[in-house]
Amino acid sequence: MVDVAKAINDTEAAANYQTGADSLQDAINKELWIDDLGIYSLSPDSPDDFSVTGLSFCITSGAANTTQAQRTLSALSAFKLGPGYKDSTQVNSSDPTVNISPNTNGFLLGGLTSPNAGDQSGTFLELLDSLWGAMLSNNETSTGASWEYVDQELNPGLSLFTSLSHPWGGAPTYVLTEYASGVRQAEGVEGFGFRNWVVDPSGGLGMALKRAQATMGTAFGGSLKVEWWMEGETRLHVCVRAPKETSGVLEIGGKTRILQGCDEYNFVADMDM
Repeated sequence: MVDVAKAINDTEAAANYQTGADSLQDAINKELWIDDLGIYSLSPDSPDDFSVTGLSFCITSGAANTTQAQRTLSALSAFKLGPGYKDSTQVNSSDPTVNISPNTNGFLLGGLTSPNAGDQSGTFLELLDSLWGAMLSNNETSTGASWEYVDQELNPGLSLFTSLSHPWGGAPTYVLTEYASGVRQAEGVEGFGFRNWVVDPSGGLGMALKRAQATMGTAFGGSLKVEWWMEGETRLHVCVRAPKETSGVLEIGGKTRILQGCDEYNFVADMDM
């Protein structure tokens, strides 16, 4: 909301929203961050319990700094169950009827791909393959869409009110595109409509992809198109096409390049894989 208010030059609202956001983040870190465990707890009354969504929201909102985000993700093993992660530590892992929610695990996908999460490509790929792969692997149950629940035997969670075409479980449709191609909006109001953008292929390379491409609509008279591919084992080609009114940053191998003033950019980099 701070960024939205700044975008329409409502400085009073931006200041009020910023005060509220700062206060909320301070309270989250004061009341819910448990440094001994390296997690954000469900509540002050339940300090040893934590949840997939709680940890994910703290990361994607920016409440967690880089150290907190990476320590938080190191605690994921407490949730692992079947093809994904159970909702919280309060769920009984010994109960065979417990289902896995692609909805809550979808928020985790977003957390795993956040810039302050570090390299989580292995965990990201394993979760994507095991949970959403289960929805595609069996011709008798596959619908071509995400399910509401997946049981521990990789079947639809039909014991609950459920759907086999559930939009809340569709996080990979946008998270995977951005992560594999490496394209995302810049932080803050300057990223609105892809006025400013970032291209960082490290996520896709970490998944052992050899090629990726994505097209993003912008608010500036054209699309942002990103394509990269490996030549051999170490040579990376990157092509970016974007409206001239936009600008971006290319991040490759720990180095950054500013891209502005053109409608096409081409680079070749030797990567130490």
